[in-house]
Amino acid sequence: MQQNWWVPIVQWTLWGVAMSVVMGWMARNRMKPRPEQLANDLRHPVSTLVLGLVGFVFFAGVAVVSDTVGKNKTTSIWTTLPFLFFALMSLAMIASELAGC
Repeated sequence: MQQNWWVPIVQWTLWGVAMSVVMGWMARNRMKPRPEQLANDLRHPVSTLVLGLVGFVFFAGVAVVSDTVGKNKTTSIWTTLPFLFFALMSLAMIASELAGC
């Protein structure tokens, strides 16, 4: 079955809009003024923690699904490890935010 010509255009447009919204939110969050006593502290904005949590839940969920519900004869440890790697990288973002680095 042939795909309509407009489907990829709509998909990439929605992707671009979603990325613009997320990056705009992160930029606005980064530029918020802080209290005077915290003005000289270098800290991540709260959006970094949110992005780390969303990334961890997404990639850990994909790893679990790829080894349970989506398991087939081509599933191996090499199909799951990249998702676990990205989940661990998201945990590094969360740990950095919680540690105040």
